[in-house]
Amino acid sequence: MNQQPIDLSLHFEVFDNLATAVVLINRELEIILANQSACSLFGCNQSRMICSALRQLFQFYDFDIEHIEQSLTQSRSFSQAESQVIFHDSRPALVEISATPMQQYAIVEFKQIDQQKRITQENQLHTQ
Repeated sequence: MNQQPIDLSLHFEVFDNLATAVVLINRELEIILANQSACSLFGCNQSRMICSALRQLFQFYDFDIEHIEQSLTQSRSFSQAESQVIFHDSRPALVEISATPMQQYAIVEFKQIDQQKRITQENQLHTQ
């Protein structure tokens, strides 16, 4: 089978159309790339996100950012099932976070889980 090389613009289009908020960060925890879902979740445009420090996107976060740093320096994946965050526009959210090292960068995914958590709690109450 003769496969054609995939056009790089297709890679960026796929990345930009993921449902999960994804950012690529460097060793200084600065955002290098952000997809559209990340822009929507964080409530800002790509130009504001690019070159911003990851910490600057939050008013508050309860995850240990050192785990993300260790993901970069020790080439270890990190995930946290539930983390409370408050974005700069004062919106609170419950998110699931994962960081995956990739050469000198890390892919950090944020999945908002507020609604899932609420549905689970309602189902548990209904069952009781």
